[in-house]
Amino acid sequence: MILIAKKEWNFYFQGIINNKEKKMHILATYGKSGYEDRISIDEDSRELEDFIIIGRDLKTDRYKMSKNFSTWLHDAIASEDLPDEEISKRYREIFDTLIKEVSLKKLEPIDLIKMTDKVIMYSPAEGMDIVIQGKVFRLHDEDFLNPKNFLIWYASVFGNIAHIDLSKEEWKAVVTAWISMSIKASPGKDTLAPPVLTELIEKIIDNRVENEFTKETLIDLENTQIFAFILKNGDLYVHTKIYNYLMQKYKVSPRRMRQYFEHYLKDDASKQIKVKGSRARFWRMDWNKLMFDFPELEQVKVIEVKEAEIIKDVIDEEFNLSVYKQLLDSLNIEAIKNGIRDLYQRLRKKNVILDRNLEEDIEFLLNSKETDNPDYPREVLANLLKYFQEEKV
Repeated sequence: MILIAKKEWNFYFQGIINNKEKKMHILATYGKSGYEDRISIDEDSRELEDFIIIGRDLKTDRYKMSKNFSTWLHDAIASEDLPDEEISKRYREIFDTLIKEVSLKKLEPIDLIKMTDKVIMYSPAEGMDIVIQGKVFRLHDEDFLNPKNFLIWYASVFGNIAHIDLSKEEWKAVVTAWISMSIKASPGKDTLAPPVLTELIEKIIDNRVENEFTKETLIDLENTQIFAFILKNGDLYVHTKIYNYLMQKYKVSPRRMRQYFEHYLKDDASKQIKVKGSRARFWRMDWNKLMFDFPELEQVKVIEVKEAEIIKDVIDEEFNLSVYKQLLDSLNIEAIKNGIRDLYQRLRKKNVILDRNLEEDIEFLLNSKETDNPDYPREVLANLLKYFQEEKV
């Protein structure tokens, strides 16, 4: 709003920056002593000060405007006998100039970090939440390497208030800082993830949970639509049928499914359980971790099997290649090396001649103490699996 009096102009600016109201009043006068402009600004509007004010008189608490903006005001006021439409046009230009200056403020990487309230890290599948001034951006997948989606989100949430121009290296530095300040949360706390874990908990509550494996339960799990769980020695055994059901229902890839579950898994692969000739495969999960994240599991009543059948062979006695294929998605280097060692020994027992370079890689890896990068052992495992997949054995 602009109020006009003889030789005096009042210019008021009001807007929203970073979710806070900003107010500014400019008083411009033109008389015998010439042209003068002053600005008053509240304590919550210091962002505007960065663009307009270049000095401050501590005694009078008056401010002077930057030369560029002051020139616009001077031209509009000092010119005599200007038509009203011309004055209105010049004030429109003044206002646009102010908006342009505000919108072109450049945010540095350190500014983004300072503006961040908190960072919550979930599973590798879902990434992490970046909370900036109460607003949440979910950073995942390619966002770790490219700021494009973040910049779009920032512009839509906070408006065209600040200009962010980040190089890939600057973005990596910001993401690294966010990771270092993040608070880890279990996948079960992630409200944006597909509800695979939530439904698993519902299945556990709604179906029978037994304290031992029996032949009858294994047969039911393998051949019927019955869901059942085994809770033994602090471990919850989840049949692969249930695991695959959840994965298919929510159209989750095997890799993503593994990432949702890995916080609770005790093994890198499912285990085969055998009871008197009946067999079934189970994922072994940490019951205490599940209980911590899903306290509603306290209502579960565990059925005690009075005449439980003894299980002698928990580990599959037969060679099953799928177990080793699952290790291709594993981050556990020791587990991958154990798989390589087992496959390598099987091939040597059968006198299979391996590629010389592959054999050297295997020998080097098995004697290496490398614990940081799983890519190399997974590559060796993949090459080793080709001897089985191509029916060389």
